[in-house]
Amino acid sequence: AMPTVRRVIFCLVSLGSIGSTVSFAPLKSLANYPSFKGIASDKGVVSFVRDAPHHVSFAPNLRSKATPRHLTIDQAELNQRIARFYDDSSTLWEEVWGEHMHMGHYGEAGTEKKTDLKAQIDMVDRLLDWGIGGDKPPADVLDVGCGVGGSSRHIARRFGSKVTGITLSFLQCEHAQQRSEKEGFSDNTRFLVADALSLPFEDNSFDLVWSLESGEHMADKAQWLSECHRVLRPGGRLLIATWVHRATTEPSCDHRENRQLILSERALLDKICRYYALPAWVELADYQAAASALRFSSICTADWTAAVAPFWPVVWRS
Repeated sequence: AMPTVRRVIFCLVSLGSIGSTVSFAPLKSLANYPSFKGIASDKGVVSFVRDAPHHVSFAPNLRSKATPRHLTIDQAELNQRIARFYDDSSTLWEEVWGEHMHMGHYGEAGTEKKTDLKAQIDMVDRLLDWGIGGDKPPADVLDVGCGVGGSSRHIARRFGSKVTGITLSFLQCEHAQQRSEKEGFSDNTRFLVADALSLPFEDNSFDLVWSLESGEHMADKAQWLSECHRVLRPGGRLLIATWVHRATTEPSCDHRENRQLILSERALLDKICRYYALPAWVELADYQAAASALRFSSICTADWTAAVAPFWPVVWRS
């Protein structure tokens, strides 16, 4: 059934149209973790292989070991891979990069000289400025794919918001809580192991749903956007920054089925999927179509390919 019409705003930034001009190279010093060199252009939980720390909070629908009804077996297996990937890699990322597990913003043309940490913080602020501007700051925020809580704390600090972060990773949830306690944000932030395809929140719970490099992991983009729409209050915003493949004239919601992508492009995207525990890639138009079908009241998009281009070579060199 068509959702009830109400004013909910959809804002999406493309962080790069990956295509034939991109080369892929594994990190030489960390052979199990890939990175990108010369970039042209971050759910659900089922039977984990190990127990969670006792102080990690679960959404109620994630306590069962059974596969949630809305997940297929393939999706369930993908969710396990995502959780394991971040359980295994997050400590390494924190040691090298700190609390922000996302790209940096180096100015519109990608030429501004700044530290990479400053670029990561600028990414959060630029996205907030673009998606919210001078409008009323959000009181209640959902951070989907929160990592170790860097963006959650930044948003809480900037706006005084109450921020709830969700992740599939036990380790990320634990580290996010520890960092918030250490930095004095325990009252403003909370973190859960939860399923973004079946959000454990009541309707109309948030003013802003924030997703910075997590949409890539969502196997069912339409289901995910529908859940975000459901938990947003009237007048709320869904603000996404995500990777996509290059634009084509016949969007297919699956790079493997899009014959306008040449074979080498599809092979590259397949390789990235294997390394980063991703489902099929989509393009910007696929997101726009899904948002239109859900009747978001305003749909805004932008392409920040150039702005983030310097980041991946820096990661590769590190």
